[in-house]
Amino acid sequence: MRTTLLLLGGLFVLGVFDAAAQSVTPAQRRAYLTEHYEVTAAQAEQYETALTDVKAQDARLCESRMSAQAFKQARKSLIRLFCQRVSSAFNEEQYHVWSTCNKEIDRYHVLSNEKLVTPKQLYALFDAERKWLDDRNAMRNGAEAENVKHEREAELLNALQAEIFRVLGTELGEWYFNEKALQQLAYIYMDKYDATYREAESIARIDNAYKGKRKAVYEEEIKFAQKEEKLFALDDQKAEEVRQAVSQEVADRWFVITKNQLDYTLQKRYGLDKSQITRFKTAYNIYAIEEYRILGDKKLSTADKLQQLSDANRQFCETVQPLFASEAYTRWQGWRQYTFDRKMKQKKLM
Repeated sequence: MRTTLLLLGGLFVLGVFDAAAQSVTPAQRRAYLTEHYEVTAAQAEQYETALTDVKAQDARLCESRMSAQAFKQARKSLIRLFCQRVSSAFNEEQYHVWSTCNKEIDRYHVLSNEKLVTPKQLYALFDAERKWLDDRNAMRNGAEAENVKHEREAELLNALQAEIFRVLGTELGEWYFNEKALQQLAYIYMDKYDATYREAESIARIDNAYKGKRKAVYEEEIKFAQKEEKLFALDDQKAEEVRQAVSQEVADRWFVITKNQLDYTLQKRYGLDKSQITRFKTAYNIYAIEEYRILGDKKLSTADKLQQLSDANRQFCETVQPLFASEAYTRWQGWRQYTFDRKMKQKKLM
């Protein structure tokens, strides 16, 4: 089962009023409302009008340039506005049942309005996500090593994904899980590239598509030089798609940051300055050369390769430790150890 680590940021939102998510007709939605909330034809019509109006406002919001946090707050206000209009259209009992299912949570609105998920499924989904969030927060506040926390977080996410599939079914569960990851990535990209939500979402979709394309190239049984040619071609194609999808200013920022991704991460996430970043890169290059040598040495056993790579990784971490503030190093080293172990498992050395 695929783990989407981007979900680790929290329980984020879907584009509830995004027309791209629509998969049912107004007539189907009216039948759904009648079956599950016992509304009249007139009430269903009022509901549809309110939904159409708020979707139009959300579409304009998605084209506005603002921070991700401001966007989330603005969308939350739209959801509350929608709930107020539904409250006016429904009687007290109808609204209580409807609001209890949707809970002013926008991702549940899209499941309700566009996927016609039953109230029972929404209740079960909420319980599963709330349990995951409680378990994740308890784990994060625990005393385990940072790399162990990353492993545990991935395990919890896998368990959540399995539960989502159980509640929604595999097809709809996969859609829901992937859209949640995509939306989180879009929020990150809003701030990273100073983009509108729509632009950030477009870049996120392009990123996901090209990750799959690059993986396919790596799996081809062709010479390394041919793989390099294909990968360079994919990079050019991706850049062109980004430029076609967003404004020139955002595309320019995307290009600069993508070209210097490591610099961006070390500065924004871990607080290193330019001099420290240069020293970090020097140390990493030394490690990378040593890693390449060890992996390519056919005389070494699996155990010897793992031991030498572990020693090289430890030396690399010790070399760069003085570049970080104490808390930042703990976070970086935990992530570094987690990714190192994951790579060793992929190489079948662990």
